[in-house]
Amino acid sequence: GNETFPSARYFQEQGFQVVGCPWQSRTGILNWGRQLAEQEALGLMGTSWHKLMSSLDTLAVVAEAAWNPLAAEERVAAYEAASLVMDRLETLMAAEAATVGEARTIDLSAHANVSIRDERAGDGEGWLDFGPLRDLREFPVGSVSLLGVPFEVPDGAMNALMLHSPVPPCNRLPREVTDITVGLSARRLHMLAGYGFDTMGRPPVMTLRLRYDAGDPQELQLRAGTAVRHWLAREMTRGTAEPPLTLRTAWRGRTLDGTPARISLLTLDCDAWRTLQSVDLLATNSEAAPFVLAITAELAPP
Repeated sequence: GNETFPSARYFQEQGFQVVGCPWQSRTGILNWGRQLAEQEALGLMGTSWHKLMSSLDTLAVVAEAAWNPLAAEERVAAYEAASLVMDRLETLMAAEAATVGEARTIDLSAHANVSIRDERAGDGEGWLDFGPLRDLREFPVGSVSLLGVPFEVPDGAMNALMLHSPVPPCNRLPREVTDITVGLSARRLHMLAGYGFDTMGRPPVMTLRLRYDAGDPQELQLRAGTAVRHWLAREMTRGTAEPPLTLRTAWRGRTLDGTPARISLLTLDCDAWRTLQSVDLLATNSEAAPFVLAITAELAPP
């Protein structure tokens, strides 16, 4: 929380060009930005000894102090810096929508087992049982297009297919859902997916099994943070863990209490030489409560 920075002034007096390198003190960053601007120094360079997510607020404050030093204090008070930086970074990462060929949406209505709304906390019903201030009610249902991919999100009383977690109320949900009918020669599968509860590290949270008309099934383990992400936007990750998988943010919104939320689009390659008969989803031994909102098959070229 320094008021002045004599070392910067000293080095300038000795003929050096100066770049200030503040750490995490918001007051220090803002004060240093003003001082360096008055001294016509080169500017500021943000530093961090932490992971990216814990540094996002600092990065945003440094940027304002460097580019708008006289107005920085007012500007950073007007937004959630970490959320803003995360939103910008993920927008850049996912800016390019995939080129999607002819596609068929998969009907999940018979398998959907939870609502994206939660009308009352602690009643064992609804979306993760956090109550109406912390659910996915702002997410669109029915026919939607996200990142250029058409989807059909079940729009009845149940909207998502969620798997078992030992954390209530998800301890009553099935550990696996099998025989989700596809019956198509698919080049790729596109899934709107996520998980509900925090996990330690990057454990596998769901196994995806693709059953074909001939030969062995194809199994993929979806790992937290790289192939599937938490539904609340508290971390910034890009899923590139496996060559056949890509992960992008398809939708951003907020819960009624203002918490940033997101749903990711997982795209995976299929064996286009065989007919994809069905898909199985299996929960792994974690607390995550993985879920799927929609699946679309991109057809193999004729």
